[in-house]
Amino acid sequence: MKKIAIFYMILFFFFNYNSKANQRNFRLGYSLSYIPVGFSQDKLSPLGIFSRYEFRLNKNFALGIQSNYRFYNGKQKLHQFNYGLVLQHHLLDKLENFYISYGLLMQMLKLSDTNGYGVAHDTRFAVGYQLSSKNPYFIELAYHISRLRHFTDNNKNLDHFTVSIGRDIDISSNR
Repeated sequence: MKKIAIFYMILFFFFNYNSKANQRNFRLGYSLSYIPVGFSQDKLSPLGIFSRYEFRLNKNFALGIQSNYRFYNGKQKLHQFNYGLVLQHHLLDKLENFYISYGLLMQMLKLSDTNGYGVAHDTRFAVGYQLSSKNPYFIELAYHISRLRHFTDNNKNLDHFTVSIGRDIDISSNR
């Protein structure tokens, strides 16, 4: 996954950013997750930080490198970290503030009463709304299909929802 991310960073470093549609954004915000019973003894709702570095390739498409960290402070303390690549599409010109996105991420989990970490794949599907370019705030609802597997152990279902709210920060050189 790290090699793929480096490949895309090098590829887009040489991309022509002179067009207004081509820009780089950094998304930063809060993220709340809901993990149903199955992974631990409780339903978990960790809260944390959402971040994504985006390359907007045209007005309807962006490629992003996403990273999130969430923490739950209950009976079992949970640390949830995920990262990976996300593709984002604005489908209709009349509804340009709405978008869908999907991505492939890795997820690392640590429970306070368990030795070691759990590592799982995380396929993410999301819908979102960005207020406007003058008011660059967004809200995003995502569903994550995630499975934790350890050699011969059965898969553990880690499917979960996340809600993220935050702000887009334009970091293009041609503002």
